[in-house]
Amino acid sequence: MSGSERSLRIEVLEAHPHSTDAFTQGLLFSTDGALYEATGLNGRSRLRRVDHTTGVADAELHLGEEYFGEGIAEVGDHIIWLTYRAGVAHVVDRERLEIVDRFTYEGEGWGLAALGDALVMSTGDPSRLDLRDRDTFELLDHLPVTRSEWAGPVNDLVIVDDTIWANTMQLFVDEILGLDVATGKVTASVDARALLPARDQRALEDPVNDILNGIAYRAEIGRFFVTG
Repeated sequence: MSGSERSLRIEVLEAHPHSTDAFTQGLLFSTDGALYEATGLNGRSRLRRVDHTTGVADAELHLGEEYFGEGIAEVGDHIIWLTYRAGVAHVVDRERLEIVDRFTYEGEGWGLAALGDALVMSTGDPSRLDLRDRDTFELLDHLPVTRSEWAGPVNDLVIVDDTIWANTMQLFVDEILGLDVATGKVTASVDARALLPARDQRALEDPVNDILNGIAYRAEIGRFFVTG
C-alpha cells in the first residue's frame, strides 16, 4: 500500500431499518434532504424515496423487465438513473418520481455522482471513471484510477469536497476507496468490516451478492450512510 494512502476504519454511529429485498445499487441524499435508493435486477428495479429512520418508502418508480437499475445522481430537480447493460440513463422528476427523458450511452452503467457541471460514472472498468456532461450525458473525458495495488472495479459513488468515495466490488472484501477528484489517485482506504459483525457475515445466505453497495453523504450532519 502506498505510503500516501490513508488507512481508515468505519465507526458505526447508528443503524436504521433497510429492506432485505432491496438489491441496492445507488443511494443519494438530495439537496432537499430526502433519501433516494435505486435497486437492481431485471423486473425488480425501482427508485424509492425512503424515510431513513423507518426504512419505509413514500414513493416508488418501477422500471420495466428489460432494465437492471443501477446508480443515481441528482441534477437540479431531476435524478439521473443508470441501467446496467441496456445503455439507457433515465431522467426522473425528483418530486413526482416520473421518467421525463432518457439518454443513451455505450457500455455498462454502474455508479453515478455529480461533480460541478459534470457527472462521474463507474462502468466496471477498474482502471478509469467516465466524466459526462450533466445536461446531455455526452462523454467528456476519462479519469484514470491509480493505486499501488489492484483494488477491483468500483460501483456506487459519492463526492464530498475533493474526494470521490467509492465502494469496491470484490468478493469478501468490505472496502471503500477515497479517490482524488482531479487525478483519480487513491488517497484513502476505508475498512468497512465493522458494518457487519463476523457472526453475521458467516450467516449470510448469499455471500456473492450480499456485499457492500450504496453510499450517500448527509451534509447537514457530516455523516455517511452505507448499506449493501
